[in-house]
Amino acid sequence: MSYRLGEEVYCSAEEYKSHDTLIKTYKPDNSNKAESCIIGISDPTKRSKILQDFSKLKKYLIHYKSGWNQSNYIRSCTYINFWLNNELRKNELNEINFASYKKFINLDQELFEKP
Repeated sequence: MSYRLGEEVYCSAEEYKSHDTLIKTYKPDNSNKAESCIIGISDPTKRSKILQDFSKLKKYLIHYKSGWNQSNYIRSCTYINFWLNNELRKNELNEINFASYKKFINLDQELFEKP
């Protein structure tokens, strides 16, 4: 069960664990298309980590888009927001680098296909 505090929705510990377990099972599957989305980062280690994140993000979104309903949508978005912010902090990236993630999502047409 998710919890609301004001306008924000938070995953319960059980929901968080379920989402976290799912995203950690994904293995990177990088493509040249994803490489072109990385903006302003030349460090090869950071670029590699971002490509791994792209792959996990894509698999996670495809997994959840097949069963969208309002409740699932809010919960999965809440978790993805938490996960992305955590990955950016952990990898010493900033808001400017977040544009790479947005570009990747907008570029990959598979994410927009109907299930």
